[in-house]
Amino acid sequence: MYIIIVGVENITAELSYSLNSQGHEVFVIDNDLEKIKNLQEEQGLSIGQYIDTTSKDSLIEIGIERAERLIAVSASDAINLTVCQLAKSIMVENMNFKCIAVVNEPKNHYLFELNEIDIVANQVDLLVSYIANAIPSHPILRLMPLPNSQELICVKIPTSGVINNKLISEIILPYGSSIVLIIDIDGKNKEITDTTKIISGDEVILIVNLNAINEVWNLLTELR
Repeated sequence: MYIIIVGVENITAELSYSLNSQGHEVFVIDNDLEKIKNLQEEQGLSIGQYIDTTSKDSLIEIGIERAERLIAVSASDAINLTVCQLAKSIMVENMNFKCIAVVNEPKNHYLFELNEIDIVANQVDLLVSYIANAIPSHPILRLMPLPNSQELICVKIPTSGVINNKLISEIILPYGSSIVLIIDIDGKNKEITDTTKIISGDEVILIVNLNAINEVWNLLTELR
């Protein structure tokens, strides 16, 4: 997953390192050249870039159109809100794209809600828990190729997923896809019936057509 982080603050280095270690592609931007240089000294030149964070052209230049998350952690609420508004305007047709923002002044929280920012944290120390729910730490696992252009895959259900607590009978999978095994958070197999519930933390193993893998992943990991 390509993730853009806006702002080099106290949380940024640890956050970018953690997301990179999970296999995500992370890119940090800031309008302060010295902050970007310091981060590059720690994590390499490719970790980020000095740009105008509130410029639509700049966001397009760094490839926001292929991003799935933008995390705004700047010390400025104005910057966080502006960049989220710009990002959402660019990505309006991408239903998988989410903006996560930290609000430094609690009185500004309603502005972010008013502008329908997807996930908002009032305190910096709450941001990590929000991000943990917002970004799947368990990417899709492609277990085994199968005949007839199919594959066996595994997807872990995120905490804030849309299908959390839904019955199997309520989940409409793409044609040719079927659930073959569900392993709960305790490592136990669940019986698969129409009344079986999918719960956050479940690992769902499916047979899917190759051309439907991304669609299945998006369906099972879509956030509220």
